[in-house]
Amino acid sequence: MQDGERAQTSVNLAGRNISFDQRIAEVIEFEGVTAIRLKTADFEYGDEKVGRNVLGYDNQGNRLWIIEDHELKIGRKGKKVPQSFHGIYISQDGRKLKGVTPSVIFTIDPKTGKLSEPELNR
Repeated sequence: MQDGERAQTSVNLAGRNISFDQRIAEVIEFEGVTAIRLKTADFEYGDEKVGRNVLGYDNQGNRLWIIEDHELKIGRKGKKVPQSFHGIYISQDGRKLKGVTPSVIFTIDPKTGKLSEPELNR
């Protein structure tokens, strides 16, 4: 999305309009799954779902998963809240879907949303 473009809150998958309460930050297609990352700024402060802001859909527009809870927390205003995903991408070799939090980069299973292979985000 380019600067100045209005962020969308819905996406069309297989002729189905899928709407969200939050704006869409990224959409990536990988291995027959469409991964959608929602903007964290659009979640209410302290919302536990902010750390699960990546969802996967099949090619018929059915939700397959909400990303697994990574249980990473960050302190803000005296309260610990989940770290959100700030990015998703396909690895350089094209073999893995990756999710980026402020402190860890995970591999995301495109079929289930399960997380593996954590590595420090430097």
